[in-house]
Amino acid sequence: MPERAANRGSLTKTVAEKHESQNSVQLKTFTRWANSYLEPRGEPVTDLVAQVNSGVLFFRLLEALEVLPVAPVARGKFSAFGYKVISAPTLKLQRLENLNSFLLVLAGQKSLSLVNIGAEDLEGGNVDLILGVMWAIIQHYELGLGANFALSVDSSSLDSAALLRWVREQVPDAKLDSTIGWASGFRDGEVLCGLVARSRPDVLDRKEVERLGAEDKLKKCFDKAEAELDVPQLLDAHELASGSVDQISLVTYVAKVRNALLDTGLAARKRAEAIPRSLVRIPTSMKRSMKTVGGAKNGSTRTIVVNAEAKFYPADDVDPLRSTGKTGRRDLAREAKSANSAKLRKSITPGTVLILLAGRFRGRRVVFLKQMRSTGLLLVSGPYGINGIPLRRVNQAYCIATSTTVDVSGVDTKKFTDEYFGKGKQPKRVKKDGDAMMDDAAKAPTGPSDERKKDQAAVDASLLKAVKKVPMMDKYLKARFSLSKGDKPHQMLF
Repeated sequence: MPERAANRGSLTKTVAEKHESQNSVQLKTFTRWANSYLEPRGEPVTDLVAQVNSGVLFFRLLEALEVLPVAPVARGKFSAFGYKVISAPTLKLQRLENLNSFLLVLAGQKSLSLVNIGAEDLEGGNVDLILGVMWAIIQHYELGLGANFALSVDSSSLDSAALLRWVREQVPDAKLDSTIGWASGFRDGEVLCGLVARSRPDVLDRKEVERLGAEDKLKKCFDKAEAELDVPQLLDAHELASGSVDQISLVTYVAKVRNALLDTGLAARKRAEAIPRSLVRIPTSMKRSMKTVGGAKNGSTRTIVVNAEAKFYPADDVDPLRSTGKTGRRDLAREAKSANSAKLRKSITPGTVLILLAGRFRGRRVVFLKQMRSTGLLLVSGPYGINGIPLRRVNQAYCIATSTTVDVSGVDTKKFTDEYFGKGKQPKRVKKDGDAMMDDAAKAPTGPSDERKKDQAAVDASLLKAVKKVPMMDKYLKARFSLSKGDKPHQMLF
């Protein structure tokens, strides 16, 4: 009995050590895999277990995997996938909120079912469950949709068994059967070298590595794949040659190689380059440094950003007031053209009677004379002699066009421009005593100028002649427009 108990205890210890070794390899592989996406964005992963507990790293990883611009931080939060994420959570409640939002994104938007994995497990640093979440993400983006959206990859080849079949098709002489498979078929380096050499002979010549040992072959293959195919070295050559690498880590690397050979990674980079650079924050320009901090509970050092980035996206990709030429100066002709972009409604023609809906004369009827060229506003008049509405400019958005018209062909409106209605240049104010200020105020002219009165009389003279030709038109223009209870404006004909 004591011998049986000792054997059982030794077996348990051996299983625990093997499990710990496997977790260590997977943790190293997943950290390097995450860094291949996050490091170019200025978000390096140094300790995966410690950094995922806030939930921020998961959201930044999803942004990188989907080639999205880095969401800017405003007031301590940033928006990602429809959720507000706390950028630097200090409380456990805040970290759990971020992680719950992340799990909802995986379950709802990405259709990833994570069984018995909660926010508290991830926040508490449960290594097994953290590795499980990372493996689910890798399956989705490297073996699943993420590897399929850029190319016509067969949807049936989206698991490890199908990936192994793809390897056999690419390397027919590979010693990969159902009994060997992932377990030991890749240790000697023949399969990986053959895979790269067959698909891209310009990258790796298989004859060059035939006489090398297993570890040297793997190292040569890893170096070539990283330099020529942009495949990061997720695995260590000596660990793979010695059989220390588990199937999940190996599948991750082979899937990365497959996607690179099929140019999926290149397609993703092209999508990233298609985003306007003015809309993308480029974190690679950020420089970080170590700052020494005091306090017993604050740690000895802290990483800070030397040149922080802007917190907000630019409002426009191109300044509409800038020339497209090399000078970069304002294009006045282009501004004038854009200012005259207001299109006159078909129901409004010279002489149309309008009902004003806003301003001091709302509810009153006026006659439309012409549209101003630079601002697009409408020049109208009462006329002043009938309803007291002088020449003025109104926005067509606040007018109702009626079916009643007046002949205004005899009204001269050439001199009326936007500059005519603008205020003249005011003299510079000079500080004076109280008495002098009162004297100036008494001398200041009020009301319309003599020129305005003269122009208004000239317009009224021509306009009144046209109004008198239409029976009851003067009373119609003088009457106010109003709605009573029970009136239905949408059924009215004006």
